[in-house]
Amino acid sequence: MNELQNTKASIKRSNQAHYEHLAKKSKTNSSKLLPRRIQRLLKWKEKQNKVKKNNANHKICTNKNDLNKYPVFTEFMKTHIKSYDANNCLLNEHQDDIVALDCEMVGTGIKGCVSTLARCSIVNYKGDVIYDKYVKPSNPVTDYRTKWSGIREKDLAGAPCFNQVQTEVKDVLNGSIIVGHSLHHDFAVLKLRHSQHRIRDTAEYELLKEFTNMGQSSCTPSLRCLARCLLGRDIQGGEHCSVADARAALDVYKLVENHWEEEVKNQEKEKDEENNVSYMDDKFWPSEIFL
Repeated sequence: MNELQNTKASIKRSNQAHYEHLAKKSKTNSSKLLPRRIQRLLKWKEKQNKVKKNNANHKICTNKNDLNKYPVFTEFMKTHIKSYDANNCLLNEHQDDIVALDCEMVGTGIKGCVSTLARCSIVNYKGDVIYDKYVKPSNPVTDYRTKWSGIREKDLAGAPCFNQVQTEVKDVLNGSIIVGHSLHHDFAVLKLRHSQHRIRDTAEYELLKEFTNMGQSSCTPSLRCLARCLLGRDIQGGEHCSVADARAALDVYKLVENHWEEEVKNQEKEKDEENNVSYMDDKFWPSEIFL
């Protein structure tokens, strides 16, 4: 028994000495080492940060006068982005039907892990607010998420119920082209659906993802990043505002509007052609049978 205890003690001392040696080698003051998985993750993140620093595509332009410093971005602007004025008529003939949507959520349930609608804002094509209301959640709020949502307890006092807001929002959005960023989150808390071909999600548009060097990646550029890079506008520096976010998403959409709408029209045209195809046409039959 004593021999077993002595063996365990020696192993413990040797492990402790090994940890202290590694701690000194890594220039840390603690002998508590991170798990290998986390160490690998930190190394990977460090490597990614170095790549980003060396890549001009990841530089953030906070001033439009600095755009010429970044040739890739300047070429992107010349090729795809047009200057615009919200009061001028653009190529999209449906601009009266275009609205931008953004929602703010609070947390309900255990530790506020369930996102629940607390504010919904909608602006028209000119950026004018056409709907903006707070919403009283059906369940008790356990986390107001004020740091991000900007929602406080007093904001929800006397606010209309969810069912009322849902009905009103549904009427406003009916038949509209909806612009927003990561709209699937907004539709989820609103418990609404909308035709996919009438959704313009700036988080999913490939052209904007290419600019942020994400390409076909499943990652999406943040609205804050797009606003700073393309609009020279700082948003979401602290508490979020659903009206400001909706306007930012709308302005990002306007920059690539013509290109985006042209793509949508071409896709719809291709679908119509596919639906009109009949496999009884001669081109689908072997030429030998016509001899």
